[in-house]
Amino acid sequence: MNGEAEPLLRFSEAKKVLGDIYTDLGKHVDELDDVYKDIAVPPAPGAGDSAQCMVPDEQAAEIEQFRESIRTIMETFRRDNMKVVFFGRTSNGKSTTINAMLHAKILPQGMGHTTCCFLQVQGCNEDTGYLLLEDNPERIPIEQLSKMGHALSSDNSGLPSMGQDSLLRVFYPKGKGEGENRLLQNDVVILDSPGVDLSPEFDSWIDKHCLDADVFVLVLNAESTLTQAEKSFFYRVAKKLSKPNVFILNNRWDASASESEHVDDVNFSVFS
Repeated sequence: MNGEAEPLLRFSEAKKVLGDIYTDLGKHVDELDDVYKDIAVPPAPGAGDSAQCMVPDEQAAEIEQFRESIRTIMETFRRDNMKVVFFGRTSNGKSTTINAMLHAKILPQGMGHTTCCFLQVQGCNEDTGYLLLEDNPERIPIEQLSKMGHALSSDNSGLPSMGQDSLLRVFYPKGKGEGENRLLQNDVVILDSPGVDLSPEFDSWIDKHCLDADVFVLVLNAESTLTQAEKSFFYRVAKKLSKPNVFILNNRWDASASESEHVDDVNFSVFS
């Protein structure tokens, strides 16, 4: 791999190398399957034409398990992007954090805003951004985002209804030169989620939108302790995904800097 490449590019190169490794593993599994099929006892006289396989059923079943595992892993490597999922309680600053990382106010944010559905931000080569619904190829002007993605908006009565588990894809120009967005240029896909305290349907959320995530970012509010809803979502992710990459972001730490007596409480709730 290119040692001078920036980290995001190295990530893509690493996925390609790993993809080649698992492709070779798949070939070895196929070869082993052929060997198993060749190990057979000729049929006894009068027993018909079927040969009896000498390989135990358990070992034969393992072949299919290996194939399925490799197939699942390969589906992840075939993606050209890196998917980062942000989750946390309502008003913890998930949308604001994403906008800060992208150096642009793409997602609606601020006082009174509550994200009502999953918002997936990814780059596009066009000069103007647009929105796409899950089941509709018709492009929607990006100016409608503040209404469609806002749970409390009074101006979205004429727009498509967005359930908490629905996905609204936000395509934003990658830009060039000084206006280049490095995260979007490197095909990073960022998923903003509704607050985990809005719905207990964690499992359906994870199954529908998060199983292919490369990184999870848990956004906490440093002014309060970790809630049971946040812990539950964290445990569900860890249960469904094998060793997920989870980062914990303590937001609004500056607001609690003068309240040092509460720092230990916050740390205990996160690390205990």
